[in-house]
Amino acid sequence: VLTSDRKITKCGKSAGLGHGPVLAGTVIPHGRPVFTVFTDAATGLVTNTSGGGANKFAGFSHHRVDNTGGIDGEKDSEYWIEDRFEYPFAALTQADVGKKVYAVDNDQLT
Repeated sequence: VLTSDRKITKCGKSAGLGHGPVLAGTVIPHGRPVFTVFTDAATGLVTNTSGGGANKFAGFSHHRVDNTGGIDGEKDSEYWIEDRFEYPFAALTQADVGKKVYAVDNDQLT
């Protein structure tokens, strides 16, 4: 899991924003995939890890949030939930066009 910001290029018009409380001890870098924690579905805490598939992809972070010294929900994160983005893939072919994209973690999409 990376904590560095990433420049992200939006390819569409203005994106809708979602927001949620950040998990304690977590840094949400700008321009990276973010996830909501479903181990306790009532909280909907935002984190920067997919949790091995247990956490649901929420969007791409709109700004950096550092909650490393805070408790659950002490800080809020905003993230883009609608739009088109340019994001690097390790390997992509013409056969992949139109297929679903999955977030492996906050740096890798597959």
